Amino acid sequence: MKPAVTFRMIGGRFRRHSYSLLWGAALLAVLALAFRWFVGQNVIGIVERRAHYLGPQEPGRIAALMVEVGDPVRRDQVLATLDVSDLIEGHSAAEMQRLRLQLENELADLMDRVSGLESREAQLATLNGQIERFRSAEQAGLGTIRDLHDLILQRDGLEAYLRNQRGESERLSRQAAGLRGEIQRLRSADMDSLSGIVPLRRSARAGGLAAGRALMESRIRMRSLVSPCDGVVTDINARPGDVVEDFDSLITVEERRPVYMTVYLPEKTSIRPDSGMSVRITSQRGRNYDTQGTVIFAAPGISRAPERLSFRGQLFWARKVRVALDSSHALLPGEVVSVHLSPEDR
Repeated sequence: MKPAVTFRMIGGRFRRHSYSLLWGAALLAVLALAFRWFVGQNVIGIVERRAHYLGPQEPGRIAALMVEVGDPVRRDQVLATLDVSDLIEGHSAAEMQRLRLQLENELADLMDRVSGLESREAQLATLNGQIERFRSAEQAGLGTIRDLHDLILQRDGLEAYLRNQRGESERLSRQAAGLRGEIQRLRSADMDSLSGIVPLRRSARAGGLAAGRALMESRIRMRSLVSPCDGVVTDINARPGDVVEDFDSLITVEERRPVYMTVYLPEKTSIRPDSGMSVRITSQRGRNYDTQGTVIFAAPGISRAPERLSFRGQLFWARKVRVALDSSHALLPGEVVSVHLSPEDR
């Protein structure tokens, strides 16, 4: 055989082997990518992101904003307030009106008691006059008057009652004068402030007004934005002076440390998630962020996984599994992680 023919045969075999190796490498790459995607689909999860959208329960104008984006906040911290001057003014007017009516009723009651004492004083004077006339008639020889004894008994009983009430008339008169002064001060009190009626409220013993004050305080709380958790402010949609409607989202507060995550198991998986099953979690940001969790709930049915987890626009259906994260984790809210969940990890 000629050398040229031999070289052509060897070159042909080499090219055929090269093509085979190339196709084999391509096949291995496709299998690796498919395996990676298959595995990723089976062990993918999203760390829970808990954001609270805060808004007032009554419409109004923003009076004060106590935070800015990025500020850390504490649970029950007041973040913003709406103007409440209309509530205070309206409450002041209504409370002053109620106080005035109460004081006037107390004054009328005192005046009735004073009038009762004065009428008995007048009755005593009338009895004494009748008794003196009857005694003068007896001394003049006009005979014994049978009603004189009854009049004396009635007079003595009335005198004993008035002795027990000695000083009561003066005290009631002084109290009535004080109530008249309170009513006059109430009419001239500052209608824009509750401070002007605080002394009047105490002096008038207006305990029955507690319900009105509680209602006003409740409405003030409805115009306040309070943080429901420890977290950080991530968004502010209005500023002081802006008029907002009830339940408009004004401030967003996001919790710093998530407590749960959701694992999406494709419907074709053979894994059966049970409560108490342990989960190994791998962060794509590095091994330092790897952590563990525990299955606490598995959805009874299949639902569509979030679009975020789609591959090249292809969505998949999965069973959602809720996982409680280890308290020492450092995962970020909303982070996508890989998990390993199997019966052997229970």
